Amino acid sequence: MPKGVYLRKYPAWNKGKRGMQQAWNKGLTKETDDRVAKKAKLQLGHPSGMKGKEPWNKGSSKETEPGMMKTSNKQKELWKNPMYAKKCLHRRILSAPEQAFIDMCKEFCFVGNGELVIDGKNPDFVCIKDDHKLVEVWGEYFKRSRNPQDLIDFYNVRGYSCLVIYASELKHPEQVVLKVHEFEASHG
Repeated sequence: MPKGVYLRKYPAWNKGKRGMQQAWNKGLTKETDDRVAKKAKLQLGHPSGMKGKEPWNKGSSKETEPGMMKTSNKQKELWKNPMYAKKCLHRRILSAPEQAFIDMCKEFCFVGNGELVIDGKNPDFVCIKDDHKLVEVWGEYFKRSRNPQDLIDFYNVRGYSCLVIYASELKHPEQVVLKVHEFEASHG
């Protein structure tokens, strides 16, 4: 017998009764039956029973209480503290593109584990010779909604030069090494 096949000794209880079953509340309204009224009352007060209707918390204010920051703002403030960032990132290891980059360019040191935090941002690599030159390995898939120029501008305002290397570029090591050497020579 094939796997997953179940032979019944007796016919199914509903064999031949398709379309003959009737709902327990057919024809009843909340005015005529207490059970229907109770069920309707429960559904109106609960979010899961509000299909296509107003949300259960429509009247509540979307703003936070005075003196309270939204969660995202709290997190941004926490990440500006280097000790917090280091604590969160201390076990982070290199991704495959980051490992490929470090194998190509030995003059850069991996600091993506929280060793260097600049106003809440943690670059991937810093130049050993000049600690104001940063390299960010940009994964196109995971960072597709972000603009790398925003990150470059962020670091430039703070006195750092940043080079973004796309993960897809790492398939051509000679071009990446040439790009990195040009970056080191031009931004000095």
